Amino acid sequence: MNTKIVYRQGKATVILPAGAALAVFSPDVVTISRLGTFPQLPAQQSIVGQSVAGQQYVTATYANGAVLVIEAGAAEVQYEIGTAPVVRGPITLAGYIPGAAANAVNATATLTVAQLLGQVITSTTAAAVAATLPTATIFDAGTSFDIGDWVDVYVVNTGAANAFTMTTAAGWTLVGAMVVALSTSAHFKILKTAANTFTMFRVS
Repeated sequence: MNTKIVYRQGKATVILPAGAALAVFSPDVVTISRLGTFPQLPAQQSIVGQSVAGQQYVTATYANGAVLVIEAGAAEVQYEIGTAPVVRGPITLAGYIPGAAANAVNATATLTVAQLLGQVITSTTAAAVAATLPTATIFDAGTSFDIGDWVDVYVVNTGAANAFTMTTAAGWTLVGAMVVALSTSAHFKILKTAANTFTMFRVS
């Protein structure tokens, strides 16, 4: 993941393509402004949001694209652009994503990029659950992974009667047992091996 950096007390102007959002992470507060232009007037800058120190902040998605200005405080800022951007922050080698949150998947469905990047999936499995991965092309477009980058995903099956199963999609290779038995949990690792190509490993 090729995370970009704005140094402390610095500014950066970023151009978001259509359908993209901006994610920032910093130990200090970050201010995000939008730059607009109007005929015969200087460029106008309006604040669209501020982060909370030590927490990831993600802007709205701009359907038609936008020009945003990132203003760093007393600490450097890491940022990512994408359809579901995530900044992994300073602990990248541990597979940790700041702001990750558990997502409940209690019925058969196709997983979203955001659910996988949330890193923890829970399921009550009142009935057997088949969780289909998004295509690798969709996952690649929604992240900023470089080849060799990876993220951990944990599945917790709290049900007492049925299994939770990861199922494949185009562009994925699945290695290991993909079935999470009732009342158990599993640790998976997603690795980018090439453009629009990922491998999911069952680690434990």
